[in-house]
Amino acid sequence: MILKNRIKLLTVVLIIAVLSGCKLDRRPAAVKGITEGTIIYNITYPEQVSSALSFLFPNQMSLHFSNGNQRIMFKGNMNLYALDFIHNQESDSFYTLLKILERRIYVPSSKSDNMFIFDDDHSRKVEYIKNKEKEIAGFTCHLAQIPPDNSGSPEIRIWYSNEIGIENPNRNTPFDMIPGLIMEFQLTYENVIFHLEAQRVVEESHPDVFFMVPANYEQSSLEEVEELIKTVFN
Repeated sequence: MILKNRIKLLTVVLIIAVLSGCKLDRRPAAVKGITEGTIIYNITYPEQVSSALSFLFPNQMSLHFSNGNQRIMFKGNMNLYALDFIHNQESDSFYTLLKILERRIYVPSSKSDNMFIFDDDHSRKVEYIKNKEKEIAGFTCHLAQIPPDNSGSPEIRIWYSNEIGIENPNRNTPFDMIPGLIMEFQLTYENVIFHLEAQRVVEESHPDVFFMVPANYEQSSLEEVEELIKTVFN
């Protein structure tokens, strides 16, 4: 009887240890209200982008944030180029960075300027749809819509979440009026529709230098940035 009790006790202890270990290893990607981390967005395209050219377009966007700083990075399947946008909170500065082959350039802009990839007019009235929710990357999101205008622009559907603690979450975009971080949306650049949807939210720290322009980048203009990008896409 004593032996059986000891075996039972040992079994319970082992079960508790295993469950505790599992609990420690099951670190959530992120929790509500995080103020520092990274959000990974998947990018897809409509049929108008041919399969022969699709490898040239970015397939992922990442948003890195910490202490009011933000860095948005576009990545493709090949390391032909890297397009980044940095907002540095301390200097209240906004930069566009492009690395293409051996060329590394940056462009300082007004803190209120939008990223040049937004060539749509999004100044139309936003409609917030009540009682419409869905979960994206583990966070509850709400729906906002921008109806078509008289010129025939399509309706824009935006899913956003206010469960992530990013200051001015949609800065330097036409969606800065949205009261939460945009988790799913689309943009049009050079007549190509980019559909973006958050896939993962990771709570992690970033050093301050990550939100600064690297020393090996030289100042240029947005005109050169766009011309260089067109040489890749066309």
